[in-house]
Amino acid sequence: MSGNAGSYNATIGFLPYLEVGLSVLEAAPFNGQFRDRAIAAKLALLQEPKAPFSLAIGATDINGTKMRDTRYAVVGKKLGPISLYGGYGKGLMNGLMAGGTLQLGSHAQLVVEHT
Repeated sequence: MSGNAGSYNATIGFLPYLEVGLSVLEAAPFNGQFRDRAIAAKLALLQEPKAPFSLAIGATDINGTKMRDTRYAVVGKKLGPISLYGGYGKGLMNGLMAGGTLQLGSHAQLVVEHT
């Protein structure tokens, strides 16, 4: 690929259980211009501390070219400063996924993910 490429993302939480996002991918492959816009949504079905664990479902690239189309379900658990999560996706993130975060302070965290 020649030329410049960029990815721009924005996500907003409308309600305590719903996030909606927009991403734009721009690239200039083979001396042409390409732009892909994608809408994403995530819905929290269960949330800690009201539930013993968190459960969410989501989708990316709901509209558009479907180049980054993914549907997923994720379960998570907070254990003090550590959060662990795992899930399953179909599409671009096909198969099992897992990860964790370690809160290092009020403005930093260590994130490890495997997809």
